Amino acid sequence: MINYLLIVLSSILFVAPFMNFSLWPLSWVCFVPLFYLFKSSKLSALRVGIIFGTIVTLIGTYWIPTTIVTQTGANYPISLLTHFLYSIYESVFYILVFLLFKFVSTKNYNKVYQYSLLIFFYIVLESYFPRIFPYRLGNSQILFQEAAQLISIFGLNILSIFVLVANITIYELIFSKRTKVFVGFVLIVISIFYYGQHLIQKTSISLSSLPKVPISIIQNNNNLENLIELHNSIDHNPFLIIWPESSLDLVKYENEEVKFSGFEKAFRKLFKSTGKNLIFGSISQITKLNSHLHNDNWVASGQYYFNTAFHFKFDRETENDIYTGLIGAYNKRKLMIFGEYYPFAPLISKVIPIYDSFVSLNSGGKYGMFHMPLKLYTGRDNKFRHIVSLTTSKGVEIYPEIMICYEDLFESKYGEAIMINLTNDWWYGDTLASYQHLMLSVPRTIETRRYLLRSTTNGISAVVDPTGKIVKKIEKNKKGIINYDVAYRESRGIPWLFPRENYNITDNNKFRSGSLRGDITYYSWYKQLIDQFYFTILLVLFTPL
Repeated sequence: MINYLLIVLSSILFVAPFMNFSLWPLSWVCFVPLFYLFKSSKLSALRVGIIFGTIVTLIGTYWIPTTIVTQTGANYPISLLTHFLYSIYESVFYILVFLLFKFVSTKNYNKVYQYSLLIFFYIVLESYFPRIFPYRLGNSQILFQEAAQLISIFGLNILSIFVLVANITIYELIFSKRTKVFVGFVLIVISIFYYGQHLIQKTSISLSSLPKVPISIIQNNNNLENLIELHNSIDHNPFLIIWPESSLDLVKYENEEVKFSGFEKAFRKLFKSTGKNLIFGSISQITKLNSHLHNDNWVASGQYYFNTAFHFKFDRETENDIYTGLIGAYNKRKLMIFGEYYPFAPLISKVIPIYDSFVSLNSGGKYGMFHMPLKLYTGRDNKFRHIVSLTTSKGVEIYPEIMICYEDLFESKYGEAIMINLTNDWWYGDTLASYQHLMLSVPRTIETRRYLLRSTTNGISAVVDPTGKIVKKIEKNKKGIINYDVAYRESRGIPWLFPRENYNITDNNKFRSGSLRGDITYYSWYKQLIDQFYFTILLVLFTPL
């Protein structure tokens, strides 16, 4: 019985910091009971992994059944069963980790070797194990702000390594009396603390010298009337106004003609002309698509639906009675399974009949665009571009990196001038999911040393600065506006558009090397090298096995 109580204790210590991120020190001891269990009992790693993984997933994502009911109309028994099966799937990750550790701990391998293998196997598996929600052990430390600054150099994996080392050190102190190891760890923590403070101070000084633009972020609490009221109350003409994901129901257009006049006439009647730029979320419907970007596999024609962020300018004048305010767009690339696209319809619809009627969205492709003719890129002789660029009063082009919904949970690769996230977390109801979503997005700011501007339907909207500090927010289930002056780094191109090569545009509609370059953090540049380093070390450690 005591063995199972230790598994439950370890599970609670593991998941608690993801329910309240202020409890981050608990992560330092979450695996200590399991280390003891593996050394002192004959309980199988398979059983421990299933129990541990199922418990932490059931607790950490307790809001999944409610979300399934809200999105699909399924009954609670089906939703609870789905959540349980998903939790068992998540436990596979821990089964693999525990099987390896149990195996090496029964052999006469050196302890340094055993723990090194555990750490690097955990890190590599955490990076590649397929998950719907990419929770990482390092996310639990995001409020240990000094340690979190290491993300800008080594990525989020460094915090996962830190937590594992803390668990190993404390276990060795308690059960093997290795005080020297513990003293060494304490010295490392002190060094990280002071170096993190240095990085925070350095970043703050850098921010103070950068140009700023006023922005307004709206949280309408999932109500169109609130959106109209809040937008029309803005009277200081900010550089940028941001609305949440799915602020408006549907925007339709065809081919490259991009005729939005009907939509814009109705739009301008509801919303006053305020602000220089507006970015808002909507589902877009595209028909008769006749072109493609690079090698994305689009068919010649048809009807497609995208989760889109539109760029709108109120000060654009009409031309021949055709409105030209909608000038740019980004389409979501990473779609949420069972929320935005619906696989296995023939099977699942037998259990949830309404499932067969859901319409899947299309991915925006590798670069978040469905279609980009040459003229649209150059911006000449066209009214609509399938990229989003913001021009300051000084003529400086700001290319924001836009992320829709849970795209902000994935590592940022490009580090543009600012990052903008449009989110609709209404599906999760009055749960901790929206709080978890916000906290899991914070590492993006440290990776890129850019501001993250989050606009959500019902919370939690926020401004997160480049050190990972939440400087302003609107709480869940409230309506309101965040006004803030955001510092930005001037863009020197569009690195997120062609991240691996430089291109120039020629008259024969081809791209050749020449022009696009970007301002990207150290980590963004050598992320792949770091990942390859972890993988190489793991292969070396596996050699003795």
